[in-house]
Amino acid sequence: MTAYASLSQPSAAPASQRVDLSVLRGLVGDDEATLSEFLVAFLDALSTQGGEVVSACRAGDGPRMAKAAQKLKSSSRSMGAMRLGNLCAELEAMGQAGVGTAALGTACVRFERAADEVRAATIELLGAPSA
Repeated sequence: MTAYASLSQPSAAPASQRVDLSVLRGLVGDDEATLSEFLVAFLDALSTQGGEVVSACRAGDGPRMAKAAQKLKSSSRSMGAMRLGNLCAELEAMGQAGVGTAALGTACVRFERAADEVRAATIELLGAPSA
């Protein structure tokens, strides 16, 4: 098992633990409309940049994966999706290190699982009353 295999085990944690809104609130304040705007924008970024990460993984293109993961890393951390942000940091490092295609494929599976969990948590938070 590589050091990269340690992240992104499936989580049954509540949405508030997968996406910690206190991080975003610390950046933009408590206005629910503003928070919702950022959550929606993050979902879009997750779709676009996450799709690029997956596409690059599947193509075995480490440098492209690193670039896409680097973009998503910052937005994930800003949204309070720290686990996904940390996984993106690992993917970025893997891509820069030139790891093999098999390792990229494994990373892709872990990334997709983590991104799906964060996507679901974000959608859940968008539909939840403020806490």
